[in-house]
Amino acid sequence: MRGAADVEANWDVIKQTERPSRSVADGVPLALPALALAAKLQSRGARAGAWTPPSDPGGELQRAAQGAAAEPTERSVAECCWPP
Repeated sequence: MRGAADVEANWDVIKQTERPSRSVADGVPLALPALALAAKLQSRGARAGAWTPPSDPGGELQRAAQGAAAEPTERSVAECCWPP
């Protein structure tokens, strides 16, 4: 083993052989606050290869905001939720 990544990969292999039928959500307390729960499940999903984090999460939000700013409207919240 040469580094932390090798140690972590070896640990995952050992744990998988000990408990092969585990879910990503096993052992995660569902009483966690929403953001902590989401972060925990995402990190486990990423380790399992089930989820890949976006390469530029801020960029998506920024492009959406720019698109919304390019088309200003004077609609109320009610009009957005319940169109006429």
